[in-house]
Amino acid sequence: MELPELVRKCAEKELFSYCEGKVPPCFRNEVRVSFCIDGEAVTLFEERITLANPADWSSRPVAQFRFQPELNQWSLHYPVSRDCWRLYLNAGPTLNLKNLLRAVDEDPFQSFWQ
Repeated sequence: MELPELVRKCAEKELFSYCEGKVPPCFRNEVRVSFCIDGEAVTLFEERITLANPADWSSRPVAQFRFQPELNQWSLHYPVSRDCWRLYLNAGPTLNLKNLLRAVDEDPFQSFWQ
C-alpha cells in the first residue's frame, strides 16, 4: 500500500529539510543523507564516497519510519541488519514525523548514527 498523497508530501518536505540540514556544505562531496519511500515505509540512509573509487557512493540504512494508516501515525525502527528492522522503543508512535527525526538525533543508545 502507498502513503496517502498528503502524508507523502508532508513527509517529503520534512525529510528533504532534514537531509539538507544534516551535513554541512563543506562535507557534502564526501557524505550525504538521503531517503527512499517504499509503500508505507520511509528509509533514511547515510551515503559516503568509497575509498576505492571516489566517484562511487556506498549507503547504509540509518532509520526507518513506518506509517500506520489505521492510526494515522508514524513509528520508528532501527536497523539490525541491512534488511531487518526493530521497533525503537524509546520513541512511541506519533502523528508528527519531526518528533521521530528528533529521536533519531537524540538517541542515547546509538541505534542509528553509529
